Amino acid sequence: SSSAIRPALTTAGGGHDPDRYAVIVGLGQYRTPWPGWRDGLSLDTKETVSLFTDSLDVPEGHTLLLQDELAAQADIEEALALWLPKRVTKDSLVFFYFAGQTVADAKNGEVFLIPYDATCASSPFRLISIRFLQSRLQKLGAKLALAIIDSPMAVWAPSKDGKAKSAAPNWIANLDGSSGSKASTLIQVSRIHGASRPQNRLLAGLTGPAD
Repeated sequence: SSSAIRPALTTAGGGHDPDRYAVIVGLGQYRTPWPGWRDGLSLDTKETVSLFTDSLDVPEGHTLLLQDELAAQADIEEALALWLPKRVTKDSLVFFYFAGQTVADAKNGEVFLIPYDATCASSPFRLISIRFLQSRLQKLGAKLALAIIDSPMAVWAPSKDGKAKSAAPNWIANLDGSSGSKASTLIQVSRIHGASRPQNRLLAGLTGPAD
């Protein structure tokens, strides 16, 4: 059995919507650290899982937590390609939350999530593209698929001539919903340097208390 398909870690009680699912990916370390890899990373696992359970009504057993060494590329892809499709229906609400480093392609700005077994200089084939993420969420055919990328942007490796590359990040991935499914919703959460922004404020905004 895969490391990704394992009992979920939740603190849910009763009374939750039975057709809600969450995949939470949290990276507080990487297999091969690079200079500055810690910058902007902050994840309290228990608090985050509890917030999804309590604020977004995700029931016990419907949350998959992939953390650190269990958040490798294969684990994340399997969660999107197997764990969710086996459970989600057309009436489901799906939440995908990523807390880790991201990086943008130097040429076209396409954004990639950096899994545990990759670095900001890794080949795109070892990363999780926003395009792949959105495509998988669309294919679920759920009532709503919401991706929350709570991430700083890692610095891409310099070019061969020594000049830094700085293409504008493309968070939308140019998906137009032509597959017939409703387009997934992507929220980009940007960090203000030096400021504290706990996850409970983010989830409060999703559930109505914030404008």
